[in-house]
Amino acid sequence: MGTNPDIEQIIRHKLEEVCAWAKNDLPRIVGKEAVDHFRDNFNKEGFVDGGLHKWPEVKRRDESSSWYGFDYKGEKRTSYAFKRDKKTGKSFKDRKQKKLNFSKTATQRKILNGPSHELQNSLRYIANSGQVTITSDKPYAAIQNDGGTVRVFGKGSAQLPARPFVGDSKELSDKINQIIDNKLNQIFK
Repeated sequence: MGTNPDIEQIIRHKLEEVCAWAKNDLPRIVGKEAVDHFRDNFNKEGFVDGGLHKWPEVKRRDESSSWYGFDYKGEKRTSYAFKRDKKTGKSFKDRKQKKLNFSKTATQRKILNGPSHELQNSLRYIANSGQVTITSDKPYAAIQNDGGTVRVFGKGSAQLPARPFVGDSKELSDKINQIIDNKLNQIFK
């Protein structure tokens, strides 16, 4: 019993179409989907993988922290306000000095979202034959994503908690699998 040569040719053609799509188009589609998914993590202030995993809170939003409202503007104290004690006549520094580099907006801004959203907007994909790489050109992207020790404005070093925004994600894998299933169904219908 022989096989139908037309069916073999149709199947071979369909398989070639799937291979070409997986090699050429799928990396671009996956790259765009991944970048969109990872950028959305910034809006949610956490990493989506089997649900939302919120990032640790930042000190600039904690009223009890000395970093509360910090927004680096390059301000430096050039003079101090002094008060004079009415009884003794001695001068002393006023306790209510203007707080430098303070911004009320910084106390409300989302985590890892500066005014320009430069870290979020730096996420890019590089599509190659059959693969895709997600990257950022910001040198601090890895330390923000993975956590680690950093030097802070001459105050010594500080431990930065991990605030992952790029990585393996169940929800992203599900989206990609759905895209692949839809295309395969379209090709083999």
